[in-house]
Amino acid sequence: MHTKTIIFILMLLIMSSNAKAFTLDSHICADAVGSYPFRALVAVVPSEPLEGEKFTVCIVDAVYPSGVTASLVGDHLSIVVRDDGFSWSPNPIIVVGEEVGPLVGGKYLLDAYIDGSGPIRPVATGIPFTVAPKVVEFYNASLDHYFLTSSAAEASAIDGGSAGVGWIRTGNTFKSGGSTGVCRFYGSVSPGPNSHFYTVDANECNFLKQLQASTPATRKRWNFESLDFFSTPPVNSACPSGTVPVYRAYNNGYAHGVDSSHRITSSFSAIMEVAVRGWINEGVVMCAPN
Repeated sequence: MHTKTIIFILMLLIMSSNAKAFTLDSHICADAVGSYPFRALVAVVPSEPLEGEKFTVCIVDAVYPSGVTASLVGDHLSIVVRDDGFSWSPNPIIVVGEEVGPLVGGKYLLDAYIDGSGPIRPVATGIPFTVAPKVVEFYNASLDHYFLTSSAAEASAIDGGSAGVGWIRTGNTFKSGGSTGVCRFYGSVSPGPNSHFYTVDANECNFLKQLQASTPATRKRWNFESLDFFSTPPVNSACPSGTVPVYRAYNNGYAHGVDSSHRITSSFSAIMEVAVRGWINEGVVMCAPN
């Protein structure tokens, strides 16, 4: 895990120990920690970081920081602020921001400590936060196929060539999360189709599983692999509040005598890119967290 220390002496002083308010400038930590009395002594910005991207931990305390260290042990992220003991007012309030990550998707606990002249003291411990798994899109131009994965390890392996040459990230991603597991199917190199298919529709998933069971392996079929990530099914092609639509397009491969392939993305413009090439826009097929 890579860390980059950003010490924000944003505010900073309360002119007397009886002062009841202070103001933050419009910095990354401002909305997260608020004004006195603080909404939180420790905050994560954004509140739900995205897998594979850096985020900031904000800590509010009466210190003058000389450095910050971050460490990850299991699911515990620990931030230690070193206090050099210098104080230029009766009660300085410092906002310390530590940029950390990236982390893989999952649930974590945040511990924040001050390391000064005396024993290390906790600011807050066991603060839960979630890193949202990210669904990453790849494209292979020679195949004209798209692929999705929510596994950071699998994505990294594809970057390294594990799936063969030509696979590159498109830059399109969306969050994993919701009420229902997304079924991931793969055909085969031969007889095919040599591509993947994803559905959050339980009926569609079960139908394809039944079709797999009744179709010989020597014939084209979709083979269930896993529940790759989570999402929320749309209702009448509409997504609930707090989610964004995820669209699917089909290359109509069966009709053209080529391997069927689908593109699934939250980017409507990306769907239009393939639609103008003759792909069929199948509309909203799942709803991802906003």
